[in-house]
Amino acid sequence: MAAAPELTPQVAERRRSWEDALQGRGLAVPQDAAFLNALPHVFEASDYVAQSAIRHPELLPDLQGAGRLQSRCGAEEMDRLLAAALEGMENDAALAGALRHFRRREMVRIIWRDIAGLAPLAETLEDLTALADACVSQALARLQQWAVAELGHPGTPQERSRACWSWAWASWGQGSSICRRTST
Repeated sequence: MAAAPELTPQVAERRRSWEDALQGRGLAVPQDAAFLNALPHVFEASDYVAQSAIRHPELLPDLQGAGRLQSRCGAEEMDRLLAAALEGMENDAALAGALRHFRRREMVRIIWRDIAGLAPLAETLEDLTALADACVSQALARLQQWAVAELGHPGTPQERSRACWSWAWASWGQGSSICRRTST
């Protein structure tokens, strides 16, 4: 990556907003040279990362401090990290919030690594796939577990599978709530 360019007004404003948000939470900008060099490039190329950092100022320092901006995340590790993030979730509102938080964190990590030139395209796509697979499969497993606990096992194994996918499809398009009961 080339040396850090002079900041455009938009990037300078995004950085100031993020640094103000950090200061408001008593946090400091990571002082890693590679991080500081990549920051303006990432803030210029990705509105998503810039806005996520401003709204959640601890996000980038946490990722940088844990070494997550420098490392890839395979499917098994993604599953493990999400399972830990979802531990203790007991209703669909808590599950939805935990999934949003996890997805935001991982999307920022993936985008950062892509823009900063730390990950080839194939790795970026594999990480995106692993993120989607982990979120869908673990959310579906929890929703199915809760539905069975509340309603019991429906019908035959084939009907159970169809009902499970109906819940998944219904939740995907329902906005704020993950679990919507549907009839098959």
